[in-house]
Amino acid sequence: GINDVFQSYGINIELKELRIYNRWGAEVFVSNVGGWNGNFNGQPMEPGVYTYYAIYHKLYSGESDWIAGEVTLMR
Repeated sequence: GINDVFQSYGINIELKELRIYNRWGAEVFVSNVGGWNGNFNGQPMEPGVYTYYAIYHKLYSGESDWIAGEVTLMR
């Protein structure tokens, strides 16, 4: 019940796109409205390190920016 979804949020920002890739570079998740629950096509993904890429819109300035990094999936 804790940390079940990987998502981006913050004050005065709006998520435009979130993409998750496995260690071979295959895209396993893409969304502009929510977070990743660790599944791909309804099946649980293997535990491991995944890369994320998010584009967000800064509401106070009207600019868009991006952030990338890694997330570890544990079951």
